[in-house]
Amino acid sequence: MKRFGPYQLLRRLGAGATAEVFLASGPNSRGAELLALKLVLPHLAADPSQREDLLREARTSALLRHPNVVEVYEVGEVDERPFLAMELVRGWPVSALLKKLRASGERLTIEEGCWVVHQAALGLHFAHQVAAPDGKALGLVHRDVSPQNLMVSEDGDVKVVDFGLAKATNLQVTLTGGIKGKLPYMPPEQLRSQPLDRRVDVFALGAVLWELVCGQKLYPGQTEAEVFQQALFFPQPHPDEVARGLPRSLVDVLIQSVDRELSRRTPSALALAKGLEVFFSKDAARKLSARVRECFEPFPRDAGEALGLPPTPQPLPARKPAPRPPAKAAKEESDQTVSMGGPSDSADSTIADSTFDEPGETLEDDRPTAAVVQGDEEVSITALDKRARRRRLWAAVGAFGAAAALSVTAVLVGTKAFGPKPEKAPALPPSEPAELAAAKVAERRQKEKAPPRPAPKPKGTLSLASDVPAFVREKGVELGMTPLTVSLPAGRHWLSLESPDGKSSAQLEVTVVGGEATSREVKLSPRDR
Repeated sequence: MKRFGPYQLLRRLGAGATAEVFLASGPNSRGAELLALKLVLPHLAADPSQREDLLREARTSALLRHPNVVEVYEVGEVDERPFLAMELVRGWPVSALLKKLRASGERLTIEEGCWVVHQAALGLHFAHQVAAPDGKALGLVHRDVSPQNLMVSEDGDVKVVDFGLAKATNLQVTLTGGIKGKLPYMPPEQLRSQPLDRRVDVFALGAVLWELVCGQKLYPGQTEAEVFQQALFFPQPHPDEVARGLPRSLVDVLIQSVDRELSRRTPSALALAKGLEVFFSKDAARKLSARVRECFEPFPRDAGEALGLPPTPQPLPARKPAPRPPAKAAKEESDQTVSMGGPSDSADSTIADSTFDEPGETLEDDRPTAAVVQGDEEVSITALDKRARRRRLWAAVGAFGAAAALSVTAVLVGTKAFGPKPEKAPALPPSEPAELAAAKVAERRQKEKAPPRPAPKPKGTLSLASDVPAFVREKGVELGMTPLTVSLPAGRHWLSLESPDGKSSAQLEVTVVGGEATSREVKLSPRDR
């Protein structure tokens, strides 16, 4: 494990052109055990412009406190290397989720895709509306909305990340430094380096929605030049041409959100969010969470899990003693209360006579006698006293028997409880360093892994040419535009070709041989309208 100032770097999560992100632990304002630490790449740390970009991101993000925007805890420098300490999202970028699904031949449902974009739209609308400390609206624009910058957590929550390219349009309305962002999600005004407003983020969200529900990018060019041509000069594609069977109202939302004409485009991220509410249920987050958990291993919950260490054994909770049964009420020794020389405490007994025997007479127990009236019968005090003494005697006998039984039980238990003590356990060796323990755990898990998967089928190369440029698709998945050379698994393939204007098309069946190159020339025919 490495340390970076007050932070402990546990695992590298990813890297971009200018920075890398680590899973880390350390101090933060929320008291979270884990956080994300964004560091400018070492070779760029001395660049003043990179430092300024990070500081701008920190200043921008410090104003954003919303459930659908990642929170920034701290910004600073360690050994002249700028860093950004951020909230950790226990999840993955939407782009990683799409890649996993494509590998298994799956895709998000319409409900899941609309939920992702709805949540991101709420976060972006908050950013668009945020004001400076003086109360003046900043007109903040993200400028880099894409599946890579939308995080989906294990719980199905969605958060917008990376405001590094954000601009406050009310303070700076022109772009500098050329085009920044990801080309397939940019509107024409951004590609032309024109002034931007919040509708640039609406277009990008619409392009993300298009990819999630249609199964391919809005501009699926293989190169930057192709994307430029498709975005600026080719006719705008129609959702029905890419994905059949979409709800008509969803098609309308898609068309309006990616309209090239600003005046016709969805005016705000909030309007886009409201337009998507009818396409998902209240269980959408739970459904998306289940999909995410199917595709990825559980995210580490603490530093030990992140290092691959076995979980720390938790002490067992103290056992509460079983409640004792309530003691039986002692049986009253007498149903009467006897009073000598005073009024009786019992309503049913009354002292009738307190005359003592003559001095010459001796009673059986040498005690004075009195009479008690019980109903119509007169009973002497002496007789009552004798009955009480008998009851006390039997009670004493019972108590002695119980004590004897307890003594025998104690002897039997004591034989086991106080027998010879077990031998003292040998002292454990001193604990290993965390790095060595983690390495051993990783090595053991590597050995326990399932046998390797069988090798994939061999691939061959297919080269396609057509009389006019055409998009090539297989089962609805865009492979590129002719002339095209693509690597495909060996076997039979059914391909469809379509001109960019949609007026001509062709169908092709071709067999690809593993390790060999196959060439085909195709002539497109006018499409029947």
